[in-house]
Amino acid sequence: MSAADLIKETKTALEKFLKNLPDPKNDEMKLFDPSAIILLRTFPRYQERLATFDVTKWSGKPACLSAPFCAIYGWSCKEKDVLKCPDCGEVLLGELPARNKDFFPKKVDNLLTMLTSGHASWCEFAISHEPFEFLKKNDSPYLFKKRLQSFPKTIDFLPKVESTLSEDDKQFLGENFGIFVKNETYKNEIIELAANGWSFTIENKVELLLCEDDVRQIPER
Repeated sequence: MSAADLIKETKTALEKFLKNLPDPKNDEMKLFDPSAIILLRTFPRYQERLATFDVTKWSGKPACLSAPFCAIYGWSCKEKDVLKCPDCGEVLLGELPARNKDFFPKKVDNLLTMLTSGHASWCEFAISHEPFEFLKKNDSPYLFKKRLQSFPKTIDFLPKVESTLSEDDKQFLGENFGIFVKNETYKNEIIELAANGWSFTIENKVELLLCEDDVRQIPER
């Protein structure tokens, strides 16, 4: 599969998925969407691969080679500019030249192609990739609920979030998902954060906000 075919397949799948999304203002919308079954089975593995990427090991790449996109195709980040498939053990060198170099587009095209052809022939990712829904996971009620539940009952402080939700959206989320928020003091802030892909975690005794889209972490305070 060429890089052009890969991008076309991604675009087609995402357009189909977005077209079929339920209307959040529809009272008949289910809180647990059917895709949650797939998410429960493979999403944890996707998250494990995504968590191996950080700005010190994978940066300066175009959007088509972002960490989530690489993880969709089964790759984790082994070390700086090196991808590795945890399943088949194949390795890809992801180092790219400066963007102003004439051969930069060719290098990107080659690396995109290798996202599928670089796996061993018997590897499951040589045949198929993770669901493209993972790239639009903020629309999953199941994952939204999990992000809300990640925030503990006791929180001393949360950063203020510039609201991206309309008043109708806030009311809808509060009425349907407010029961999953453990902290009443920061209930609105938690809903805003979770709606924008942030969850709460603790690493090395440090409280952090974790972005599921690109694994960014920021201190809680």
